[in-house]
Amino acid sequence: SSRIIMKRIIAAFAAALVAVTALADEGMWMVNAIGKALEANMKERGLLLNAKEIYNADAPGAALADAVVDGTEFSPEAMSDLLGGLGADLDPEMLKLLYLYHAAMYQSDPNWTMSILELFDHLENHMMNDARFASFFDESMKAELMKNKQALEDGVRQLKGPHYSILMLASSIPVESEETEGWYQGLTSRLSKELHGDYHLIGSTPMNYEMKASFHKELTRITLLTALSIFLVVLLTFRSFLIPAILVCLVQCGVFITIATSGVLGYEAYYLSMLIVQCILMGATIDYGILFTNYYRENRQYYDILESLKRSFHGSTHTILTSGLIIILVTGIVGFAPVDPTIGQICQTISIGTLSATLLILFVLPSLLAACDRFVSRPTIRRKKDMDPI
Repeated sequence: SSRIIMKRIIAAFAAALVAVTALADEGMWMVNAIGKALEANMKERGLLLNAKEIYNADAPGAALADAVVDGTEFSPEAMSDLLGGLGADLDPEMLKLLYLYHAAMYQSDPNWTMSILELFDHLENHMMNDARFASFFDESMKAELMKNKQALEDGVRQLKGPHYSILMLASSIPVESEETEGWYQGLTSRLSKELHGDYHLIGSTPMNYEMKASFHKELTRITLLTALSIFLVVLLTFRSFLIPAILVCLVQCGVFITIATSGVLGYEAYYLSMLIVQCILMGATIDYGILFTNYYRENRQYYDILESLKRSFHGSTHTILTSGLIIILVTGIVGFAPVDPTIGQICQTISIGTLSATLLILFVLPSLLAACDRFVSRPTIRRKKDMDPI
């Protein structure tokens, strides 16, 4: 480990220092500056040693003593050469690690910072390719580091792009509630004041808020477009303005009853389900009204109002109930089955809407046709023998 290597370096360095015999005494001279004149002066004062015994430049370790006395600084390579002459087993790479350890201990700044990606870049571009740290990185560790670095970079690219970045907010409030709506309004207000440029909010809460804000407008638009389309088709069929008006209003009344019934029963109203059901009910159940009205107009050419209604019931009820019950039962069963909530809601709403429209056509439409008979049909009563029952 790195701690063991550091201990080995320090121990070798200390052994090299111990190998040098240093002699010191009180005085005002540099040991490596003692000459013959100074030696004679010192002997007059009672010195018993000669200059060679005090300092010998050719003795082992003299260069180290000079370096210690002069305070000379060495590079890792020069330090290795200096200590290597004393028999110390220190190579330059080990001394470089010791230098790095010293710098980390005494020359680092607590305010220095490094991001995670910067750390991985340093590991990949410097330490993993440095021979001094070869013992710390085997092939499996290198592969694992590269894999994690790639995963981090991919994640950053998904969150931060050249033009837009993604900021993720997590909250403990419900996805849809009055509290959530108030929180979202406050968030959008704050973002509008503090952010510069365009921003977009995505997620369940923004989607619910935007759908709620635009639901009535879009529902009104779809209702008008659907009603206008059906009105034009029925107008071309009967060539009468009153008949398409009656049928469209009747079926639209069925849609309103459906929405009210879903609310009374406590069903959740999904945004898309209401728009889809609006179109399906208007398009599918209008056929029942067209069928009954067509029977009524045909019979009014030969019979009075009451008899025409009876014959219209007799001729159209079987077809209306067969088609209507298929839609009511099938969508009802699927709606209450364990399926996707959106699909279930759509099927339940279609089932209720078809039932409402069928009942309105069978029990309300006849009364409307009879009340507006003067404008709906122009009866031409024939003689009984010329009558062909329908």
